[in-house]
Amino acid sequence: MRRKEKHMNDPAAIAAVLRSADVLHLGMCDDGWPYVTPVNFALVDDRILIHSARKGRKMEMLRKNDRVCIQVETDTALVEPAAPDNACQYTMRFRSVIGFGRAVIHTDAATVQRGLEALMARYSSRQFHFPAAVVEKTAVIAVTLETVTGKQDGWE
Repeated sequence: MRRKEKHMNDPAAIAAVLRSADVLHLGMCDDGWPYVTPVNFALVDDRILIHSARKGRKMEMLRKNDRVCIQVETDTALVEPAAPDNACQYTMRFRSVIGFGRAVIHTDAATVQRGLEALMARYSSRQFHFPAAVVEKTAVIAVTLETVTGKQDGWE
């Protein structure tokens, strides 16, 4: 990382960013072209869980290439400078995480059920029932990160 003063070294701080972000951007590669899609997610046992239909572009790409990139940001805020006429002095406060890892697609009913429960627990305090017909059409993608970096500015 070029700007060492912005680097987040603490694994707990990185995990906190992952837990507080609402949306994760999942990056994949499709025949040499990058493809990024926003997804809901949960962090469970150092793995990122994402739900998906079993068919579609995202699943086709992951079946061909399990390497992924994830990105989240949180705590964003515009910082206006003392001299507001100087555009170069404007900046953003933020916390972000970028990671690289591998995705595993799970389709067995028990794993999908647990994954859906973890995802809903992250976004709601309610308990939900997932009908078998829904579970049969759903996959859970588990991303294990091999490298992860955190960056922050303005929140030191």
